[in-house]
Amino acid sequence: MLSAAATAALVTGFPILLRLTTPLEQYAGAAPLLLAISLTRAPIMIPLQAFQSVLISRFVGVTGTALLRALVRPAAGLLALGCVGAGAAGLLGPWIMLIFGPAYVLAPLTMAALTFAGCLMAVLTLTGTACLARGAHSAYSMGWLIATASTFLMLLLPGSLESRVVLSLLSGPVVGALVHIAALLTLVRGRKTGSPVEEDIEP
Repeated sequence: MLSAAATAALVTGFPILLRLTTPLEQYAGAAPLLLAISLTRAPIMIPLQAFQSVLISRFVGVTGTALLRALVRPAAGLLALGCVGAGAAGLLGPWIMLIFGPAYVLAPLTMAALTFAGCLMAVLTLTGTACLARGAHSAYSMGWLIATASTFLMLLLPGSLESRVVLSLLSGPVVGALVHIAALLTLVRGRKTGSPVEEDIEP
């Protein structure tokens, strides 16, 4: 339940985090940013979440270094997609935003950064799925909790609304994914050395 709450807070509840850390008069102008976050995140997150069960079955069937190889390939693909998508969003994103009205103006760099942040969120989802598949439920929860906490803390920093939002959405998923990866590396090393590794495997 705790990990589900943290996941929801980061994936769909970001406007709440932003409201809690932003003065009301500044938050009133956040509509373009929040819309841009949804537009840049949905094209990759919705299909990824739909195929999460497929990913779990893929990761369940591999162990040791094969697990890391199975994780690296899709993660690299997501990052590559993020780079390409960021470039396209920087060129086309500001024009697409104007469809919603003249008030929905965002800088090309902001659109590019938000798109890449969406792919980082997808990487976090991917590493979390790998943890679930290997029974590392505590690591899965910890990764999402730390990602949410990092996002919240970055929103507390001084600066413009856009800079705080971009920084929080870039840093949170990276920190959470590193927690997941560290747990997976521990599992792999434990199997190599034959030492016992604690896994929260449900009966």
